[in-house]
Amino acid sequence: MAYAPSPLHRTRAIANGHSARTLTGDYVHTGELNANGAATLETAGALTNRSTLLAGRSLTVSTAPVRCSPAARST
Repeated sequence: MAYAPSPLHRTRAIANGHSARTLTGDYVHTGELNANGAATLETAGALTNRSTLLAGRSLTVSTAPVRCSPAARST
């Protein structure tokens, strides 16, 4: 599924299995992406992570530049 988010996008996506998100522009992540299995986040633009990206098995991020705030974490 591909969609163009707003410049500042607060979401909470929790998956018992795998989660995949494909975006078409810049993305400022301020919510939560959590998958018990594998998580994939792809964007054609820049990704700014200000929150949490979690995956139980693997976390794959494909993007132009990635910018993380000091409080952000990805595991």
